[in-house]
Amino acid sequence: MQVSIMAEKVLGNTGSGTIFDVAQGVIDATNKGARITNNSYGTYAYSDTLRAAFQYASSHGVLNVAAAGNDNLDQLFYPAAFGESVIAVAGTDQNDARYTSSNYGDWIELSAPAVNIISTLPGDSYGTLTGTSMASAFVAGVAALVWSHFQILSEDQVRQRFQETAIDLGVAGRDPFFGYGRVDIFSALNVRLNPPVGGIVLETRSHVFFMLCAEIVAAAMASAGSAAFLRYRRQHRTKRAKNRELGRSVSW
Repeated sequence: MQVSIMAEKVLGNTGSGTIFDVAQGVIDATNKGARITNNSYGTYAYSDTLRAAFQYASSHGVLNVAAAGNDNLDQLFYPAAFGESVIAVAGTDQNDARYTSSNYGDWIELSAPAVNIISTLPGDSYGTLTGTSMASAFVAGVAALVWSHFQILSEDQVRQRFQETAIDLGVAGRDPFFGYGRVDIFSALNVRLNPPVGGIVLETRSHVFFMLCAEIVAAAMASAGSAAFLRYRRQHRTKRAKNRELGRSVSW
């Protein structure tokens, strides 16, 4: 698997920035050939400017992934809540239970590990972080892995594959806390397409599968540790968004 990371600096060194700067970063990453954006930041303030940027990316075949936020609120959080163009990712813990601070609602599409995740830190170091920023990075990384394995899939087909192979948690079917369920790397790679296209089916004990899993964790660590976009892209941790437009800000 070969995945490159594209850094788009959209937040300042205090972790805050404007919606306009974020929108410009999404558009610039799209124009430079990004296939996936991971967005580990957000705001409760709706913005047509921000929505249009993600619609632009989606219309160019980009798969956008974003964190649901960490305030335990049933409140729309953007860009995650731009459902037609963004996958909203909630958090789970080590027991596949809900990460208690994860935001929730009928706009949640998937969930992923969010508690005590090893990540890169400022100062060329590593540590553990908790939040839906980490969960979003996992999903973005898995998307890169699936796309590298099944290269002819479209953005919508990758998204559908996640929905169909996720491990259903909570009440049966899609729910406000886990969406379709917790993303499942093995099933996303192993379930045959109908009709089958590209790739190989991997056995759980296959050294290839475990190498791919190691690569995806490394990609998730890299993408969760900065305020950047992936060429396959990212969300960071637990402060909350401050609101202003063009002057309205997003922060962590």
